[in-house]
Amino acid sequence: MPSYLLKLDKEHEAFVMFSTVVDGVVSHVMDREQAFKELLRRRGGPEEMIEAALVRAEISGSSSQLGDYAWDDGPVLILDGGACDKSVPRDELYDYVMGEEKARNG
Repeated sequence: MPSYLLKLDKEHEAFVMFSTVVDGVVSHVMDREQAFKELLRRRGGPEEMIEAALVRAEISGSSSQLGDYAWDDGPVLILDGGACDKSVPRDELYDYVMGEEKARNG
């Protein structure tokens, strides 16, 4: 499934995998170490490429080489495969995702 690693905001070490197929978050919130392992699991090696994608997400907000879903890319459309229709401003993504995860986990 095509996806990007997104850093949710500039202040927190919080990453998620975001699917461009379902337009939604497809992982739990991860720290840097967990994000590295998840990228490695999804994409395979070499580890240098995984590290580069992670650093790109830390710097720009997204592992996309084209800047999709980066800090300045505008709102993130979240459809969750048709389950919802939300446009979340990039600077509110952390609060949105953390709220959704809290609701899921009780």
